[in-house]
Amino acid sequence: AFDGCNALQTIEIPDSITTIGNYAFDNCGKLQYNEYDNAYYLGNNDNKFFALILAKNHEILSCEINEKTVVIAGAAFSYCKNLSSISIPQSVITIGSSAFVYTGIIDIVIPESVTSIGDQAFCCCSKLAKTTIPDSVTFIGAGAFSDCDNLQYTEYGNAYYLGNNENKFFALIKAKSEDIYYCEINDRTKIIVGGAFY
Repeated sequence: AFDGCNALQTIEIPDSITTIGNYAFDNCGKLQYNEYDNAYYLGNNDNKFFALILAKNHEILSCEINEKTVVIAGAAFSYCKNLSSISIPQSVITIGSSAFVYTGIIDIVIPESVTSIGDQAFCCCSKLAKTTIPDSVTFIGAGAFSDCDNLQYTEYGNAYYLGNNENKFFALIKAKSEDIYYCEINDRTKIIVGGAFY
């Protein structure tokens, strides 16, 4: 959206914003961010940590997300291959597209504040073994958990699911294989992820 705006120095992100796309502020060399732990943020007068825009660098090992953060922007931590530990606070409602693609995270707790997980948000996280999807989530984008080879799914009726302690079949993530000829979707399933049967 603002890629290459070399003269841009300040911007206000209002509370009405719910998503920020991939690399929205790339190549904005003069943009003044708010820094907290290992990430850069943009916000407004009431909350300068409203949106986590990007990691400090690709070499970070961990990141404590500010407890006032509402939006994690698209591709915020993409290619942070050494990032193995991160905690998402209860303030976050949106995890952007490709937010954690190609990171080294091992497990992730998605808080009950989150309603949206973008396309390929956790794609290619080869070390990711465990995650929970809370009941608050209403949207999971295509390929959000694709190519997560170590991820522990729950299996039912020729499909793989992710969920939580109360409902382990909450989200149908993908078909068991490309060769299936039928699928009985669990009657407790609330979300079928985009591309699940592609």
